[in-house]
Amino acid sequence: MFHFPLLAIQEFSDTDSLPDSETEEEELEKEREDAIKKLEEFKNISERLLAELSMLEDEFEIEKTCRAQAEVYASKVQKENQKLKRISMQVIPMLHELPGEILSQNCQEPPSATDSASDTEYEYQQQIKYLQETINKLLEEKKQATVEVEELKCQIRALNKKMEEERLERNSLVVSLEQNQGMLLQLTKASLKVSQEYKEMMQQLELEQDLRHKAELFAHKMLREQQAVSRQSSILMQNAEPSMMLLKALDEVGSLTAALEETKHDLQAKIQDLESQLEERPLQSEFELLQGDLKVTKEEKSQLEKKLEASEEKQTILEQKGQYTWIGALEEKLREAECTCLKEEEQKPDPVPVPPPPPPPLPHCLSGKAPENPLDLIKQRRGSKAAGENPSKSCDDIKADAVKEMMDRIKNGVILRSAQKDKQSQSAAAIKRKSVISELHVILEDTMKKPARKASRRRSRKVNESELESVLMRRRRIVDIPQVTGGGTDSHSNPPGKDESKPPIAPWSNENSPVLVKLRQRTNELQRSRRKVF
Repeated sequence: MFHFPLLAIQEFSDTDSLPDSETEEEELEKEREDAIKKLEEFKNISERLLAELSMLEDEFEIEKTCRAQAEVYASKVQKENQKLKRISMQVIPMLHELPGEILSQNCQEPPSATDSASDTEYEYQQQIKYLQETINKLLEEKKQATVEVEELKCQIRALNKKMEEERLERNSLVVSLEQNQGMLLQLTKASLKVSQEYKEMMQQLELEQDLRHKAELFAHKMLREQQAVSRQSSILMQNAEPSMMLLKALDEVGSLTAALEETKHDLQAKIQDLESQLEERPLQSEFELLQGDLKVTKEEKSQLEKKLEASEEKQTILEQKGQYTWIGALEEKLREAECTCLKEEEQKPDPVPVPPPPPPPLPHCLSGKAPENPLDLIKQRRGSKAAGENPSKSCDDIKADAVKEMMDRIKNGVILRSAQKDKQSQSAAAIKRKSVISELHVILEDTMKKPARKASRRRSRKVNESELESVLMRRRRIVDIPQVTGGGTDSHSNPPGKDESKPPIAPWSNENSPVLVKLRQRTNELQRSRRKVF
């Protein structure tokens, strides 16, 4: 039988990482979606830049062709100008021979041709300069665009690396979560089995205690009947031929003894009930200890809540920075600490109950129940030749054998110890065990149901507080019971210092009780009648 401590199980149930892992998975999925959106935006931007670059390249090629055509045209114009100059140089010596009208026309026409040629050259030069400037600007823009494209490619590579790292971390977290869930299920199953075994053992113990109590009562009854039979047999043996008066007196004595024994048994049962009620009542010192424990648990609870809030804040900061490895290391340390605590507490020795003494060998005694009428037993003894027989009946039931052994021991005069041990020492331990096992059972049933969110944790904590309050209220009610019953039972109950194995003193043990007075009167009358007969 293993006793799992309540605090370690509560810490283990409080450090459950199922909802935290779900939130981490949701955050990782959100980050993944954001990264995918950014990648799509970068792709769109890069496509636009490539389209603009292609447009600029087309314009640059057009400008190149225009410039080449302009250069060709300028070379043609220069050649034509050179031809015109040669022609004019040849015509100059022949000018004085030509008439004036032709000269005037010739003088007017050449300047117009030269002016038009110079104007066209100037315009072409300006166009060439403008085209060169635009080409330079386009080249600079192209360089900037290429730099931006390279930067975007580097960013895309970095984002891809981060995505791969996050995927690997997510897979590792999923694997660790599955392992933790398997361990939790195994622990819950084992603890449920342990609690069921403990309940079965407690039921067996209570059943054995009840059987032993019944056997003791039956043995006491048998002793009383044997004593009555021995008294009657001694009286009858003195008179070989008893008279009718003696037989009637013996019948009356038997009925009176039976009534006395019944009243004695009833009063003993009442006294034992009152003693059990008094012993179940908790002491003031235990109540104060429970209050102190409750305060300490409340302080521990507040400290744990503060630590939990701080750890949640740290977790959010680490998630923002992307340092998930630290979280895994901390979780592993926490698991190792919990495992060590559980091992240390399991290694503690459990309080072993003191076993009862081994039964002695079966003595040769009379078997079977004593008849209700002792005279019938005397007649059977006189009529029977054999003194007594001990039929050995083979019993498969162990409990029946134990009851028979106790009966035989009591018949032989062996005083049995009471089934109830020191109740002041055992009641507290039994109550603690039952409370610990019941709370453990409740916690395990709660852990089997998977909590959805953090709100469920808070609800379970509230339920635990309400259960504690209800337990304390019950104990207060038990303490605050009016001491009317206590005043009547204090005179009959045993003091705590004495041994509880001794039977309680009956109220008719006083010499001046009316029952004993009647018995004395009857015995005196019987003695007088015997003297008269003799």
